[in-house]
Amino acid sequence: MLLCRLIYFSRAAIPAGPGALSGDLGRILNASLKNNTRDRITGALIYDRGRFVQVLEGGRSVLNQTYQRIRYDMRHEKVTLTDFCEIPGREFGAWSMAYADAANAGGVGPALIDLEVAPAEVLLEKIRRVTAKGVIAETQEITDRV
Repeated sequence: MLLCRLIYFSRAAIPAGPGALSGDLGRILNASLKNNTRDRITGALIYDRGRFVQVLEGGRSVLNQTYQRIRYDMRHEKVTLTDFCEIPGREFGAWSMAYADAANAGGVGPALIDLEVAPAEVLLEKIRRVTAKGVIAETQEITDRV
């Protein structure tokens, strides 16, 4: 399988603050667990001041299908793709989906205030730093072993 990485950002059209895991955000994560496990997708979803930034890793076709679902999901607004490339291996393979709130991971660098102009590598580094500080919700590891 050709392994790819997709990074996008969007505005959250749902509450994602305290208690959000019991609402729409929890439903997103539950659906991600089911769909991503089935499709062998790994990644992380970061919430930062009303915005989502997400990295997904997996096969090209399933990533494209997943991104199309996200684009038309009413819980996201202004979905913007910043990166879709081949990668040599999974960086976020420990999670079929991890979720973290950047506000709970203090000291991870500046807020994502210029998403429209931030290069994909800047967004990826933010995701790395936030997930390194602690993940609120996580799911099982997916490996590429047969």
